[in-house]
Amino acid sequence: MAEAVPENGGPERAVRGEPRQGREAAIRTMRSDISEFLKTTKPSLVSLLARQAQWEEYHPLPVYHPWRWIILGIILSVMAGGIGLWYLRPGFIAAPPVTPNTTPPPFFFFENTADTIIADSRTAFFAALNASAPDSAGSFRRIIVRTKNGERTEILDTEQLLALSRGRLPTALLETVTGPPQLFRYRSALGPQFGFMVESRSPPRALGALINAEPTLALDLSFLYAGTPPPTSFAPYQDIAYKNISFRFLKLDPNADRGIGYLLFPARRLMVMATSEEALRAVIDRLFEAR
Repeated sequence: MAEAVPENGGPERAVRGEPRQGREAAIRTMRSDISEFLKTTKPSLVSLLARQAQWEEYHPLPVYHPWRWIILGIILSVMAGGIGLWYLRPGFIAAPPVTPNTTPPPFFFFENTADTIIADSRTAFFAALNASAPDSAGSFRRIIVRTKNGERTEILDTEQLLALSRGRLPTALLETVTGPPQLFRYRSALGPQFGFMVESRSPPRALGALINAEPTLALDLSFLYAGTPPPTSFAPYQDIAYKNISFRFLKLDPNADRGIGYLLFPARRLMVMATSEEALRAVIDRLFEAR
């Protein structure tokens, strides 16, 4: 078998029986294949390794192959790019964990907020409900009530709020509630009106529960009258529509806008209860503005 004579005059063996010209042609063909492959495909790490095995099978090469460094560089680039995209993907940086001390965002715009830490007592709760600076007519004040739990404070959830205020809500509604309630005070022309809102995972069930609880709802939510027992009324609830939102309202004072009413705001899955018709209409306005 003939030996190829290099330019410097030293002997050189044929690699695996292949003449030098054939080896160089194989390398050129292989480089062309690599270039075409990278232009027409988006290779993954697995496909690159598989294609390398095929090239080695059909294009035998010497033990030292410069093109292998090209393949290795491509593989490392693909891996680095994939890792970078993984860490930069949307949502990778997790939101801080929600703790009982985290204040949920308001359901709509409030002109001001009263954030109070109270002792675990009914008297302290009503003091927080009533204590605040004067509000202008038509304005909303968010009332955040927290209690101490060791070294931290916690916003009252719905069951804690009802236990502290000695209020009641139907079990079928409570089972659908998600997140803490948002208490508010609305300043009407006749004085302060109170209410609260809760999100529900099953609004139809929550609404049905309130309809069934109508006969005692004013007494069950008497804390919304700031400690003053609501008057008794045997009048029926009225169905009222405002901006395509229906709500139910029972007027407890024939000479004033004072009673108990509730509504479902479907777009936000919110159940809202308040002591005046004007307050419920104002809530609807704010919720539409917040969409």
